[in-house]
Amino acid sequence: MGNKKIWDGKQLPGVGDEVLIHLGSADKWCPYIVEGFHIWPSLEGDTAYHSIFVDVYCTSGSNKIKNSRLLRDVRPIFWREGDEYDPCKEPTK
Repeated sequence: MGNKKIWDGKQLPGVGDEVLIHLGSADKWCPYIVEGFHIWPSLEGDTAYHSIFVDVYCTSGSNKIKNSRLLRDVRPIFWREGDEYDPCKEPTK
């Protein structure tokens, strides 16, 4: 199986990395596994800007539940609600 890599939030998460997404139906952050990405062009037609989506899934029994979130709405697995999240800053200790 190998060692599991933990995404630190500074670059794109890798396929197979565990991340947190917020589920409105459960009103909490839940762990999901990254399955891939898709990119949409800017809605305003600006070719310099794109929306990056992270495709994720979790398993419930034999069901694979898929979801997708904007990259800015995905958190590292070690992140906790209430903590500031800015991937450009070094974490404070």
